Amino acid sequence: MALEILPEDLPVISAQLSANHASLTSVIAAAAAAALPGSAGCDAVSTSIIGPAFHAYQPQFFGVTATGLAHMQTRAELLGPVSLMYAASDQTGGAEVTAQVAGLAT
Repeated sequence: MALEILPEDLPVISAQLSANHASLTSVIAAAAAAALPGSAGCDAVSTSIIGPAFHAYQPQFFGVTATGLAHMQTRAELLGPVSLMYAASDQTGGAEVTAQVAGLAT
């Protein structure tokens, strides 16, 4: 299995992640407000089940979603510096890898 990393693509991926983060954040913000149930009706089912169930569910779901969005943004911000470090380490390690390959029997 081979893994090929093109360091010049990492900033592009970072920009895509940041754009996805912005659009997803706006969707989640609108959905979080809409996901809260309205006042329960006067019937027993609404007051006993629907309100408590959905009021408990909404913060849990959107809390985890907000944490995931924060991780997404953090990773997007780190890809730029990682691409520079990867390119530098790839260049400095290239001579060592070439020397090792020359000593291998084919």
